[in-house]
Amino acid sequence: MDTKDIYDKKTLGTYIWNHITKKKLPRYQWTFLEGRVRIRFVAYSRKLHITNGLCFVVLVMSWLRAWGIEEEVFWQEDWGQEWGGDNPNKLRELDEKYYRPYGAVLGRAPKGRKGYQGRVERSHRTDDEEFYIPLLLSINDEKELLRYAGKWRNFSSIRRVHFGKGMNGKPPLQRLRELAMSFLRSSPAFCPSS
Repeated sequence: MDTKDIYDKKTLGTYIWNHITKKKLPRYQWTFLEGRVRIRFVAYSRKLHITNGLCFVVLVMSWLRAWGIEEEVFWQEDWGQEWGGDNPNKLRELDEKYYRPYGAVLGRAPKGRKGYQGRVERSHRTDDEEFYIPLLLSINDEKELLRYAGKWRNFSSIRRVHFGKGMNGKPPLQRLRELAMSFLRSSPAFCPSS
């Protein structure tokens, strides 16, 4: 998991940056990425705060549980203040009070080891190159941002091919289905219809 500051002048350039600040679009993108199939959950906020981080955790975990996914979920983060920072007491409290009740575990990427967050960071780069840079100038308010972002998420999950480890040029939803069928076939209760 990671947060992205959309107001990145170096990446977007001055013209796009001026447009999005003038339109007062939400500044932060919250991302949860499932590492094996690259399915992502995304939310937006105006502030980077631990309360928003916890709301995002509850949102994602509630969705997963509503769909019957009961396995423990590992949330790896990068020491950001929005995830508890480096205070061990705060992290223990967050893990016990918010993560464990949902069947989640709060984990940390080793400090200074960017590769541990590589997949989610790469997804942010793709968002910049294929969503924000080409489309932000045509987005004039929060409602439009959410509509365009929804379309982008659908495209990137259903049709956009991925060539990362284990993806074999398949879109995330197709890879998820393959893994689910593989899991079901290996289950002793699986009985295919004739």
